[in-house]
Amino acid sequence: MTVYSGRDRVDESTAPLLALQAMPGTDRLSAEAIVHGRMTNQMGASQVGEVVNGQLAPGVGVAGWAFTIDAEFALGARKEHGIAVIRMTGDPARPYFVLWRDETPE
Repeated sequence: MTVYSGRDRVDESTAPLLALQAMPGTDRLSAEAIVHGRMTNQMGASQVGEVVNGQLAPGVGVAGWAFTIDAEFALGARKEHGIAVIRMTGDPARPYFVLWRDETPE
């Protein structure tokens, strides 16, 4: 599933291969080189982009971004598990919209 973020560009530090190939002027070999470069730089090398070593870079706004929340918790013998997909709005009055949530009973 792809959720349109509202951003005007693709973040090369996190985009999947097909999204990279969709960028103007990027063919399959160029996109594969970007993905390969990310994989070889994972161990200790700094990355340029919005997500660095699995963490959001300071100062990056997340309005329009979609996130998956996967939560598990236990209360005594009772265990719960929930998954939801939200989209950040940038509006302090309503900071996110729930796009999807798993309401399947455990």
